[in-house]
This record gives sequence, structure tokens and C-alpha cells, in this order.
Amino acid sequence: MNTSIAITLATQAAELTDLTTRFQARYSRLSRLSPDTPVDAHRLAHAIFEKQRDIALVLDVEALIEPQPRWPWWKHQLTLDLAAVSDLAREINHLITCCAYSEAVGSSDLSPAIRSSQAAIAGMLHPDARAAALQRQYQRRAAGSLLSWN
Repeated sequence: MNTSIAITLATQAAELTDLTTRFQARYSRLSRLSPDTPVDAHRLAHAIFEKQRDIALVLDVEALIEPQPRWPWWKHQLTLDLAAVSDLAREINHLITCCAYSEAVGSSDLSPAIRSSQAAIAGMLHPDARAAALQRQYQRRAAGSLLSWN
């Protein structure tokens, strides 16, 4: 993880904030999706999930394997809410701070803080989004291994 990658996470968190705000503004009363739910609600819920997966794809594999437990919002509501997205953005800003400081002083002393921050971010994401990202990262590694054999 480095500052540039962490800033990419901040951009993705801003996009997730936009999607979550739109969903909450239009469909906050939905407790689940059904065939009767408007297509736009399905589209937004899927986009929110995909954005979480995109965020997870940027994190180190170790953070996805051992996320820091957080409040399991997915057991109580359909999608992330604005409070959860705000917490996620705050933690991503903390990660940027840790990476930037570490790079500025040329020290790896903050590596545990960087790992911990990534684990906290992973713990805020839906477990299925983490699992999808982990599976994709394993597939990339396997493909890379196959290419190196040739």
C-alpha cells in the first residue's frame, strides 16, 4: 500500500458516498429487494456492492483474510448507510495519512498502522464483497503463476 493507492481508495469512497446517498434518498424504507422493487433500487444496490468490491480489490490480501471486525451493518440493513460510508471514508483518510507520513520520512515504522487501517477498512465492507475481491485476487495470482511457467 502506498499514498497513491490510498488516494484511489478515497476516490472510490466518494463514489460509494454518492451511490449510498442516492439509494437512501430514494429507497431508505426498503428492508429487502424483491421482484416488485423498482429496477433503479436493484441497480443502485448492485452498484453499491460492486463499489465495495472495487475498494476491497485495492486492499492487501492480508486485510481481506483477517479484517478487523466492525458493526455488521449487513445483518440489519439492505445496503451501507451514510454513517457507515462516513466511517469508511474517515478510515481511508487515516490510511492516506499513514502512507504519506511513512513515505515522507522514509520509514517502515508505520507498516503496522497501515496494515491495521486496511484491516479496519476491510471490516467495514460486506463480507461477500470481500470474498469476491479475494477470489479475484487469487485468480490473478494463479494466472500470473501460469504465465511464469511459459
